[in-house]
Amino acid sequence: GNIIDFDANTTSYTENGGGSYTFTNDNGESITVTVVDDVVSNIQNQGAIYDEILSIIGNESDVLVDNNNGTYTHT
Repeated sequence: GNIIDFDANTTSYTENGGGSYTFTNDNGESITVTVVDDVVSNIQNQGAIYDEILSIIGNESDVLVDNNNGTYTHT
C-alpha cells in the first residue's frame, strides 16, 4: 500500500466499529484504518489472504471442489 510517516510513540486509538480504527498522535494528526474492508477486498480480489485460506482448507480437508462459479464445496 501507501507509505505514511506517523509518530506512533504517543498514539491513542479509537475503535469506530465495523473494523475501522482511528489512530491519533499528540500532534493531533490522525489516520483511519479499516481492517475489515481490506481483508474482504483481499479475499474478493483473490490476494494473499485468499490464497492462504485455500491453502489451509486444501491441506486440512478431505475434499475441496471448485464449482467454477465462485463457490467451493468442502466435504
